[in-house]
Amino acid sequence: MVHGGYAVIDVETTGLWPGRHHRVIEIGIVHLDVHGEVEASFETVVDPSRDLGPIHVHGLRSADVRGAPRFEHVVDDLCDRLRGRVVVAHNARFEAQFLAAEFARLGLVSPLGTDGSGALCTMKLAPTYLPGAGRTLADCCAAIDVDLSVAHESLGDAAATAQLLSAYLRMGDAQSAWWQDWGRYAALQQWPTAETPRSTPHPRYAGGAGGADDGGHVPGRAAWRARRRVARVRDLAPAPSAVLSASGAVGPMAPAAVPPASPAGGTHLAGPVDLDLDRDVYGLSVEPAPTEPRFLERATELLPQLGLDRRQDQYAAMLDKALSDGYLSRDEAGNLATLAVELDLDDLSRALVHDRYFASLVSTVWAHDVLSDDERRQVDAVAEMLGIAPHRRDAALVPSVLERAPRPAEDDELDEFEVIEGLDESLGAAPEPRTPSLARPDVGPLAPGAHVALTGSLSQERDALVRTLERAGLVVWPAVTTETSLVVAADVACASGKVRKALRYGVPVVDETQLPFVLARSRRSRTAA
Repeated sequence: MVHGGYAVIDVETTGLWPGRHHRVIEIGIVHLDVHGEVEASFETVVDPSRDLGPIHVHGLRSADVRGAPRFEHVVDDLCDRLRGRVVVAHNARFEAQFLAAEFARLGLVSPLGTDGSGALCTMKLAPTYLPGAGRTLADCCAAIDVDLSVAHESLGDAAATAQLLSAYLRMGDAQSAWWQDWGRYAALQQWPTAETPRSTPHPRYAGGAGGADDGGHVPGRAAWRARRRVARVRDLAPAPSAVLSASGAVGPMAPAAVPPASPAGGTHLAGPVDLDLDRDVYGLSVEPAPTEPRFLERATELLPQLGLDRRQDQYAAMLDKALSDGYLSRDEAGNLATLAVELDLDDLSRALVHDRYFASLVSTVWAHDVLSDDERRQVDAVAEMLGIAPHRRDAALVPSVLERAPRPAEDDELDEFEVIEGLDESLGAAPEPRTPSLARPDVGPLAPGAHVALTGSLSQERDALVRTLERAGLVVWPAVTTETSLVVAADVACASGKVRKALRYGVPVVDETQLPFVLARSRRSRTAA
């Protein structure tokens, strides 16, 4: 059976909970071939027949969706663009639950399920291919030097996820049989067709936003319409190729992650939109979307994995989304309890996730920010919503105490809990700080098979540099992880994602002029041995 390639999908929504009548408002899809090369991309805004929710997050306003197709107008094309391909998403459970809800409104069934088990999740694969990376798409993309500058736009997020998947495919080149299993599974998934019987949408969802009509759309199929942009989404192109050694391949995810074997083409379309940036769906004034990420969004992007089981990680991922808009509302807090039930998390397990999540959040924000009074109030509000003990909450807001408390190594995720847990009894002198240095002349020697990452516009031809490193017995790796031994940069002072990751993990960074000295030192070491 021929592998049909991949369909990477991302959706923007009016909120986090389809059970609360939140709807899909934008869909982005990127097609990749079996090797991870981009074939095509698609995007459309969707009229949700309700208010648009957190405009400051997704940036869509009533003018963007006025006259746009509703979900029932695009569902057939959507299914055609997913059929026969492995559906991929970052935190696939989120996309899957919204698609399942939209399908259910039409009397249809999504083969992805409500829990995302029918899709390949790049977030779940991160611990395998990006050891040390966090959960969020932005943090994972930093490891492969993908700048997620258009976050919270469906096509931008789908394009970034596609590059992440492409990197996984290159790093997992020794597990071709496992990837082929996904291809065979996708070929068996039963997506609805135009002939599949469906129900009439409920009257609640029959009208357009703000009373707009259907715009001549035909149920099932309508022209997909991109959001209007001042700046275009970056060109969709495959990530730079790298020659990998099979000996350096990362082990695959457990086969049990593959779904059961028998489960129950186009171009980037765009169109003009009449923008009304200052009015919401009801014609009321709206706050302009911020140009810089908000405080909690910046913090949640950097949070590491908690080292817990997959159900608890799924819960933590939803916490990330809930906090990314700048606060945790009481409605969101209540619905997190519903999610815990769906994931079969008891009160003790949920409290453990809350404690570790809050400790990780506090450690991250103090490492990267000087907190303003407003930011302190946000941290305090999050602690209250998560049920954190008052003495821990109070201690988290005292920088002088945290500065004196032992700070964990940044790649030791579980120890972050001790930053808060041990405050009452660990107020002694701080240990020596872990400060990785750039361009150290004493880097090396590198052991055979060591992972080396490249970043920046190197003066040497990349393929030639790869061949040089491989002749030295090293493995050129597309990402910076906790297993990376060296990063070679065009400019060691640049702020690329790979350089930032290297600093966090304590990985040395050298510029390409120093690489010959590192290789010579490695050769001498092997000769002496």
